[in-house]
Amino acid sequence: MNWLSDEVIDSYLHILAEEQKDHIFVLSSVVSTSLFNGQFRCVRKMIIPNRDLWLCPYNTGGHWILVIVKMSGKALLVIDPLSNEQRYSRRILRNWRNFLRMREHQLSSASWTVETLGHELQVDGSSCGVLILKFVEEYLQSGSIFDVKTDPASVQAARLHIACKLIENGGSVEDYCIECNMINPDTDSDNVSMVQCDICLRWAHHDCLKSVPANGNLHLLEVQRIKKKRKKLSDNVFVCTYYLTRRPQYVRLGNCVSGTLMSSTGAPQGTVLAPFLFTADFKYNSESCHIQKYSDDTAIVACIRNGQESEYRDLIKALSDWSQKNCLKDQGNDHRFPQVQAPSSASEYL
Repeated sequence: MNWLSDEVIDSYLHILAEEQKDHIFVLSSVVSTSLFNGQFRCVRKMIIPNRDLWLCPYNTGGHWILVIVKMSGKALLVIDPLSNEQRYSRRILRNWRNFLRMREHQLSSASWTVETLGHELQVDGSSCGVLILKFVEEYLQSGSIFDVKTDPASVQAARLHIACKLIENGGSVEDYCIECNMINPDTDSDNVSMVQCDICLRWAHHDCLKSVPANGNLHLLEVQRIKKKRKKLSDNVFVCTYYLTRRPQYVRLGNCVSGTLMSSTGAPQGTVLAPFLFTADFKYNSESCHIQKYSDDTAIVACIRNGQESEYRDLIKALSDWSQKNCLKDQGNDHRFPQVQAPSSASEYL
């Protein structure tokens, strides 16, 4: 799937806005979509910035369009990669006026208009996110978007350009919590209580950690658990334990290289190290139920006959309890229970 997520779109627009100094405001994709859909709950307490140009990515439901608000010109510039601007213009204008009226803004009584710009049409079903980013970039540079190409080769080149720019402008994540990936999860409070590991130097919120070792080493529980497994597994597996001691990680895309993050927890996603380091000592194999391990996932496979699923349920609970005891997060919302009907005879296997 080649659709761009809202995080990618918001991040890239913020980079473009920072390059243009102070007169541009980026309204996040989630807030923009709510606003132009007439859902004002998330903007009731919003402080309207004193910026002349607003960049508002709007997801209409599986499709990205762009709204550029020109405050001084009292105009909304609507750009749809599929050139269906008229389909959304009335709704966008109506909800924008209602938003200003709700916030009692000085421009709420102004005569707002909707504008469009000519451009090439999107030729596939997944490049809308890429195109609205290129439209913004070209518009900020020249005031026109007609030169943005939409053929597959140009879109692919644009994807690479966007990825490289995001990598080059990536900030350091050393100060973010290793659990929630945020600095301040409570926006209503200015106080942040965090603890730093003496070994890996990463930070975590007190509330995000169920337990903190007395010496302050956040990944001590994980390292101790690995050492206990050493008696059960062969030593040659544990040449991989250096992954838990300030492992350098970075992203490379062509000639673009991100900043380096020193990590002392987990394993790189998709590597075969994860089962060896974290789930090697949890095993189960019976005639009707067994554990299937993958590089980045663990599955319980069971054959349930005549509704007898107690063994299957017991194994799920045992795995969940074992995960908590071994400081592994159990993604409880990710449980899936596909059902496959058993064949009534051997001939049905053929």
